Amino acid sequence: MAIKSYEENGVSLSKKTIYGGDRIKITYKGLLAEAGAESIYLHSGYGSEWSGSTYTPMQKGADGFSTEIQILEGKSLQLCFKDPADNWDNNSGENYVFKISARRSKKA
Repeated sequence: MAIKSYEENGVSLSKKTIYGGDRIKITYKGLLAEAGAESIYLHSGYGSEWSGSTYTPMQKGADGFSTEIQILEGKSLQLCFKDPADNWDNNSGENYVFKISARRSKKA
């Protein structure tokens, strides 16, 4: 899976490489924020089946909307965003997908 940057879409993570167990900050200033949404929810899940999916309210700030989540184990993190009027930013149906890297075990 190629590493993608979604910063041009207004989606960024606090870490370039994410691992299971990490706590990361997700910042959103994309289409919904640009359209004037007063609140935004992060919809997140793991893998193409969206296992463990949750909705997390994001906090509005000077840099757009942000929230922190704990990364569970898996191969990929799927993200999309919605506002209270049920408008979605799901990257034109492709979602925002981030690879979850495996930690390398240290050799003795």
